[in-house]
Amino acid sequence: MNKISKKVIINSSYCDGFCERCYHQINCKVFQERFEYEIKCVMQGKNPQEWSQIFDEIRKKLETIIKTETQEINNGYFKIVKLDKKEEKIKNIKKDDFFIKANILAQMINKFLNKIFSFSADERRQSSLLILKEDIENLIHYCHLIEIKIYESYWDKDKNITLKNIALGYFSLLVCEQAIKNFFDGFGEICSIESLFLLEKINEFKKEIIIKFPETLSYKDEIIFNTKV
Repeated sequence: MNKISKKVIINSSYCDGFCERCYHQINCKVFQERFEYEIKCVMQGKNPQEWSQIFDEIRKKLETIIKTETQEINNGYFKIVKLDKKEEKIKNIKKDDFFIKANILAQMINKFLNKIFSFSADERRQSSLLILKEDIENLIHYCHLIEIKIYESYWDKDKNITLKNIALGYFSLLVCEQAIKNFFDGFGEICSIESLFLLEKINEFKKEIIIKFPETLSYKDEIIFNTKV
């Protein structure tokens, strides 16, 4: 958005990851690396979407990271954080009530989405669902981002980055809320109970986020969010 439109984006910590909709592509290192990877695969006659190819690329990057970090450790550039402390923190996050609510909500939205998919299997209904194509895309992309960004908010000591993650999770929640409202308006006869229950839970979690992080709404211009809310 406005405050970051001229910056070079080097990671996705303040981004919703919806590259296809993003107007920051020319300044985004993350997008450019992904684009270079896809071009390289095409030139080599490989499918960039195949899991074997994706994991091979990840493996190469990990080998480079490990080599670099090993050199830095040997040179005393930073201290090694014990793995058991990291595992302990992950366990504590997964037991935290705030994260549990985000996790359950993401699973509920995903379950709702699966019901829509089963509904769309009927060819007679497919044409009517086309008007909600964008809502389906939004639910697919943003339902898990709610949980992911809440999870990531636990890790950084920088409050500014924490709030960016919280804002991304919150606005992802708003997008999912609007999509579910649109489904209720258009197909309430097949998903009325699920829609109303989900909307109630989303509203409860929205209030909890604002109570816990009252600065959340002020961070809208600090993140890259590619869907109107």
